[in-house]
Amino acid sequence: MQNFRKLEVYEESMALAVRVLRDVMKFQGSLAYSLGSQMMRSATSVPSNIAEGAGRKSQKGKLYFWNVALTSAYELEAQLEICQRSDIPMNVTHEEVAKLANRLRRLIECVPQPKPNGEAKPKPVTRSPKGKL
Repeated sequence: MQNFRKLEVYEESMALAVRVLRDVMKFQGSLAYSLGSQMMRSATSVPSNIAEGAGRKSQKGKLYFWNVALTSAYELEAQLEICQRSDIPMNVTHEEVAKLANRLRRLIECVPQPKPNGEAKPKPVTRSPKGKL
């Protein structure tokens, strides 16, 4: 198990999540309940899943949660782009989240890929009896 607090990508994602939450709390009306709610979930999902993945003992467990964090970062990136295109002021840009996603991707690539369960083992090559193919 890793101490997730020592991962720079965790600290970065936590800082971004706090900034997003502060911005979203300023949303009014239906925007607060629709886009704002989605942004809060995706923003908090990134550091939460980094932490949970770091707490897993198996490589498979780490990769699962870190991939969830990565897809949540992609989701947040898209939501921030929607804000930008809609002229909704935000202190966090989708470019910042894209950089975080790249760091997450590199973290995931550093974890050796586990072999799938039940992977067929190669059969040894044997000679067929004489005269039979």
